[in-house]
Amino acid sequence: DGSYVGFTFRNVFLSAGAISRWWGPGWEGSLIQSNDARPIPAVTLERNLAEPFSWRALRWLGPWHGTMSMGVLERSGVSVADARLFAARITFRPRDWIEVGLSRTAQWCGKGRPCDLGTFGKLLVGRDNRDASLGPQDEPGNQMAGYDVRLRSPWRSLPAGLYRQLIGGDEADGLP
Repeated sequence: DGSYVGFTFRNVFLSAGAISRWWGPGWEGSLIQSNDARPIPAVTLERNLAEPFSWRALRWLGPWHGTMSMGVLERSGVSVADARLFAARITFRPRDWIEVGLSRTAQWCGKGRPCDLGTFGKLLVGRDNRDASLGPQDEPGNQMAGYDVRLRSPWRSLPAGLYRQLIGGDEADGLP
C-alpha cells in the first residue's frame, strides 16, 4: 500500500501502483473515495501541476487538477471477483476562497460480467444500468458521481471553512 512507479511528461503524471485517494472537500470523511479502505491497485493519469487553462474561454476556472484511473478490485471475499474500478475527478478554483470538485467512479467487469470496450463505452455515457431485459446478476456496472464545494474564509484571522458534498449512485437519465 502506498507504493507506485511513475513518470512525468510535460504536465502529465502517469503512475501504476496502490496510491491512497481522498476525494472530497472535508477533513473528516468523503462519500466517494477516501483512505478509510486500502488503496486500489491502478494505472493513473493525472495533471502534475494545478495551473489555470491557457485558453482564454476557460481561464476563469483558475488552477485545476484532473485525475483518471483504472484499477482492479479484490479477488476473494467479494460478490463479484476481479471487478474493475474506473475513477475520474476534476477540481478547479475560480477564486482563492472557493474550490469545486466533480467526481465519478464506476465498477464494471468482473467474473461473469461483460468486460468489453462496448460495455465500457456504455458505462462512460451512463447507459449501463439494468432494465427489464437485464437482471441484477448481469448488470455490467455500478456507478457513483457527484460534486463537492469548499468555501474558505477570506480573512486570515478567521480560519474557517464550509463544505458540501453530494454523491449519487447509478444514474437517472445520464445524471447521478
